[in-house]
Amino acid sequence: MFKLKNAWNWLNGFHGCIFQDYRKGIKDMKRINGLFRILMLVCVLALTNTSVNAFAEGEAFFQIDGDAASDLYQVKVNGFKAVSGASGVTLSWDAAEGAVGYIIGSIHNGNGYAQLGWTLETSYLDRDASLTAYSYYWVFPFTKIDNKTVRGLVSENYTYGIRQLPPVSDFKAENAEKAVRLSWNAVEGANGYIIKTRRGSGSVDLLADIQGNMYVDYNAPVEETSFYWVYPYITSGTGKRAGVTSNYVFGRAIAPVSPQPETPQTPSQGADQVNPPEDESYVTQEMVDALRENERYVLNTSTMKVHYKNCKEVLRMKVKNFEPSAKSIDEILKDGYDPCGKCNPR
Repeated sequence: MFKLKNAWNWLNGFHGCIFQDYRKGIKDMKRINGLFRILMLVCVLALTNTSVNAFAEGEAFFQIDGDAASDLYQVKVNGFKAVSGASGVTLSWDAAEGAVGYIIGSIHNGNGYAQLGWTLETSYLDRDASLTAYSYYWVFPFTKIDNKTVRGLVSENYTYGIRQLPPVSDFKAENAEKAVRLSWNAVEGANGYIIKTRRGSGSVDLLADIQGNMYVDYNAPVEETSFYWVYPYITSGTGKRAGVTSNYVFGRAIAPVSPQPETPQTPSQGADQVNPPEDESYVTQEMVDALRENERYVLNTSTMKVHYKNCKEVLRMKVKNFEPSAKSIDEILKDGYDPCGKCNPR
């Protein structure tokens, strides 16, 4: 009775504050809003009859009513698989008959089995997967029977995966005399980098295994273009495990300038400066064929023209002016480029 009287007095006070004290009314409105949210939460839990201790999907430890695998729901998932990536391990499976959601169990870093999370979808990303040890996974469907949450059977097979190192960023090649200089940003957690190359249209071969984030290819040929890929890796008890590569880069060593023999100068010769020859190498078909699928356009940085990559004008372009682009044509035009008059990219 005392509590009811206090509640009545508080409501009367709140009613009066709407007209008498604006600031106090706002404060009480915030209190009512908080109480309303709590009341709605209680109602939702009562209606769904689920036992979830947190409300962000995948984060809660999902409690099951009744036995771990009820005789009422003898269903398991099929097609359970894992794909390793730089963001974690992505799990996926086929939808199970009657399931309203799925519970994922795992063993991380050799620790004991534990529930990892739950989802209403048929996929789940484990962002906490280790870089150094494989994680093992199982999945259970669950459903609602007689207002109870009932878990089905464990997946036919377990699957496993490991988080990969991300690709390097700002990977670039610089042409130099009798060499090509490679550089990139270091990847956190990487113990080293594997560099692979392809000379012209040849095969892709291992070039180097280094710990730093720059390398000079002194064997780069002058007569053809070299393509490069770099893979960060991590070392463990089982050896080296490479991450994913970034986009390739390419370069070509510059031929050394031959010294000119000294000759007696006439007055007319003394006024002229002897300049070293420019790199006159042209784009080759293998360079065009090596472009990625999303690199639809080629930019000529000298003429400021944009071409389709299969345009014949591309093969008349000097390598130093050759720049593939994965941008849209609208973005390229905004950068100041004009469409080629022959292939007319749109």
